[in-house]
Amino acid sequence: MKFGKTLSASMILLIMSLTLSAGNALAAGERVYVTGSGNQTVTVIDTKKNEVVNTLRVGVWPGGVTVDPDLGKLYVVNSSQSDNTVSVIDIKSNSELQKIKVGNGPMHLTINEKTHIGYLPHSEDKGQTVSIIDLKEDKVTGTIKAGAAPFQVALDIANNKGYISNFSSNDVSVFDLKTNEVIKTIPVGVYPIGCVFSPASKKVYITSWQDNDVTIIDTGSDKVEGKIKVGKQPWYIGVDAPGNRIYVTSRADNNVSVIDTKTNKVVTTIDVGRGANDIAVDSANSRAYVANHEDNTVSIIDTRSNKVTGTVKVGITADSPYTSSPWSVAVY
Repeated sequence: MKFGKTLSASMILLIMSLTLSAGNALAAGERVYVTGSGNQTVTVIDTKKNEVVNTLRVGVWPGGVTVDPDLGKLYVVNSSQSDNTVSVIDIKSNSELQKIKVGNGPMHLTINEKTHIGYLPHSEDKGQTVSIIDLKEDKVTGTIKAGAAPFQVALDIANNKGYISNFSSNDVSVFDLKTNEVIKTIPVGVYPIGCVFSPASKKVYITSWQDNDVTIIDTGSDKVEGKIKVGKQPWYIGVDAPGNRIYVTSRADNNVSVIDTKTNKVVTTIDVGRGANDIAVDSANSRAYVANHEDNTVSIIDTRSNKVTGTVKVGITADSPYTSSPWSVAVY
């Protein structure tokens, strides 16, 4: 196609619009979102400058935060039983699109990025359920019956299976992604919390808060393959599949255990802030971000050297006297 010597006014405006849009587009890993359970906020961090660039107001006691990159939406789980919603935020405009009403004590939304279906456990629900959410429509379409106080979901999409850590029944519910029926229950350690799947090792890893270890489940056999000792009160796990690593936060020890998923051994321990809670790994840029619940900071880890390279303060906001108490973190 050849352009003439002159362009119409509408064509010029179109080109300017496309140029501006391209200039404003975010590259992968340029933003980190941190929930502030203490002051009903989400802090937005620019990863190029390691500075706070925005603070979003959400619901009561925001816990888990998850991004669906294809849909361009941020999902913030408002965990207080006085709220029990998920805030849906448009990433481009940083505006709330709507709130999704869910069950009691929702914790962490796990997304199947192929189907755009989300799975959200209700830790305080007497019915012991996990909500199934259609993220294209942002509507609850059903529930899964789990164990007592379900906390987090891991997905092995290739095998059409999901895994739910059940905090109070000390087990993991395995469910079929097609039928949403539980097909097996696997006993694990005492007070399981974090639950993730690594596509590199094809294993599910679950932290046991009281036992100070990580249980390994082989997703082919759905059997416990072993346990790995980590720090005191382990909470959440970040996955670096390309690097064959998982990163486990230990809240009482203020550190992160780095585990080689080929050998299932701790290769190093990284000291971070007080009350290390959640962790998100940005494999493309060799970084990990730790939400430190007790000192209102986010630690930045270089996953090549496994050393802390920076710390970002996410404390009191201008319109709130309460500290952030960061809980969860996500990278976009």
